[in-house]
Amino acid sequence: MHRRYIETRRGEWYDRLADPSDPQGRSWYIAAHKPDRQRDGVRFYLTVQNAEEQQFSPRPAETWVRIRPIPTPTDPEKPTQYVFFDAAYEPNYPVPMLGCPAPDWPVEATRAEIEFWCKFQQTPPDAVVPVGEYLQQGFSLRGQPEVTFRIGKRLGEQADDPCQVTVAEKHPPGSDLFTMKVEMAPTPEKVRHYYNRKTGTVRHTFFYNAASAQAVDGYRVLLTRREQLFDQAVKLPQPLVVDVQED
Repeated sequence: MHRRYIETRRGEWYDRLADPSDPQGRSWYIAAHKPDRQRDGVRFYLTVQNAEEQQFSPRPAETWVRIRPIPTPTDPEKPTQYVFFDAAYEPNYPVPMLGCPAPDWPVEATRAEIEFWCKFQQTPPDAVVPVGEYLQQGFSLRGQPEVTFRIGKRLGEQADDPCQVTVAEKHPPGSDLFTMKVEMAPTPEKVRHYYNRKTGTVRHTFFYNAASAQAVDGYRVLLTRREQLFDQAVKLPQPLVVDVQED
């Protein structure tokens, strides 16, 4: 029999959140937990649980987390928000526990505001782009010509070095950089996302093992607009707020 996972480190939570896309009318319990101060920043945690405590809590198929430092940093070099859409789950928990690392967390930010969306079925992407067909070619999505993409590939110098696929995403200066989910199929071994507000660029890097080098041209880049991900998603009515302070 399943039961609610609650720990003393839990912060704010919402219960009985409706799932607009679920014909069975299931609802969800979503909680923020006390973050950990780490050497390079702060790690935040969220659990997603079935509102019916005795029912199984499946992992969402996709998530979108937005974390904002409070107060907003005055240093223009510091991030004003952190966005996570890779659904990285912590191991060895009885329920889905998301871990969200926020490097270079502003020192003056003693609280954080957390927004969250999730779905239990995958949203069809707006575009599926084969790596080999669009390698080093600029392109954009229909209806969004102001945002451009370019795919690159890098093979390791040694036979056992990992293979990398990069997707460079370019936005007009000063615009919102967090409008698109960029992922790859098949699933890579590791992913990195780098955002540069000054230049309006995002760089997504996907790492595969050396054995993938000959096949990577047939891999696919999946592009999904944020609005599509949010449509019919489970969402918080208001952001969760957690303290970010030294113990």
